Amino acid sequence: MAITGPDSMAELASTIHEEVQAKANAMRLPAADFAQRTRMFAQHSTALERAQHNFIREARTVLAAPLR
Repeated sequence: MAITGPDSMAELASTIHEEVQAKANAMRLPAADFAQRTRMFAQHSTALERAQHNFIREARTVLAAPLR
């Protein structure tokens, strides 16, 4: 993304990557009990869906922009 797309798209891709990691790690946290891990997993699932939605919306905008 950083090579072929605008910086804003690279940042959105990075956010998706971070949320995927956070979602995966939510169930691995030894300090949290199962209910806490489940809540964290759900929160990160929602955040990941939001990040993916934002990426797709912005990608459509970038792809629809006229060439300069």
